[in-house]
Amino acid sequence: MNLPATAPESILPAALDGRDGTNRAHGVHRQIAADTNVEAVRLWLAEYAGSPHTLRSYRKEAVRLLVWATRTLGKPLSSLTREDFLLYERFLADPTADWADPALPRRGGARRLFDGPLSERSQRQASASSPASSITWSPPAISPATRWRCAARAQHP
Repeated sequence: MNLPATAPESILPAALDGRDGTNRAHGVHRQIAADTNVEAVRLWLAEYAGSPHTLRSYRKEAVRLLVWATRTLGKPLSSLTREDFLLYERFLADPTADWADPALPRRGGARRLFDGPLSERSQRQASASSPASSITWSPPAISPATRWRCAARAQHP
């Protein structure tokens, strides 16, 4: 399953593609074959190919998170920590004007990813449908993504 044609991989430097993410399993059996974050997200999205509405929603959230992580934090998705996800949740509640500028197009490299702050319901949906909440980068017992998924479920059963 493909991310949009202007997927972050086309503009990401190698240092941000996730190959060497701090949460990746190195030197042990990996649970997924993807080498980069975009490959991992594509693999994750492929699970929803039979559900076009879910796929579209999850793809949108994946792009938002990938772009936010690399642009705002200078980190690949596979290096995000629980603290980073807390920052992202706060960001979803009030994205800065450059993320919601109506003058920007809805598609393309310099696109607008938000229309404005997300409602509480939309924030929960964005957190629940994030690829980082489902992709296992390293053994589940130590994966920050797994901890975030569990924390999100505990907060929003």
